[in-house]
Amino acid sequence: MDAVKDHSVKLIFFTREQLQGQRLARVVAGHLLCGAEEMHVRKSPDEPGKHIVSITFVSLVEPKRGEEFGQIHVEEVSLNQATVDKIEIASARTQRGRYCIMAGCPFVLPVEF
Repeated sequence: MDAVKDHSVKLIFFTREQLQGQRLARVVAGHLLCGAEEMHVRKSPDEPGKHIVSITFVSLVEPKRGEEFGQIHVEEVSLNQATVDKIEIASARTQRGRYCIMAGCPFVLPVEF
C-alpha cells in the first residue's frame, strides 16, 4: 500500500497560529457539517516556508449482526493548496456563518473536498 503524500502549502490568508487547533466546518454530501475535528498545522519537512494543514477524521462503524465489536477508522487528510485557499472565517453576517460560530467552528470551507 502506498503512503499518502502530504500536501505542502503556502499560508496566504491565515497564519499557522490562527489555524492550529481550530475546528473547520465543511460541506459533506451537500450539507454543512461542523465536526469535532481540529486542524493541525505543521512546518513542511521538505519545503521551507510551507506548511502541512491536515484534519484527522474518526468514524465509528457499528458491529455487524452477530459480531461483538465494530470498527474505528482514523484517517488524517492533508489539505491541498486549492482547498486551503478557500478557507474562510465564519461570519455572523450570514446564516452559514452564524451556524458555524454557534457550533464552535470559527472557520468554514464552503465547498466539498
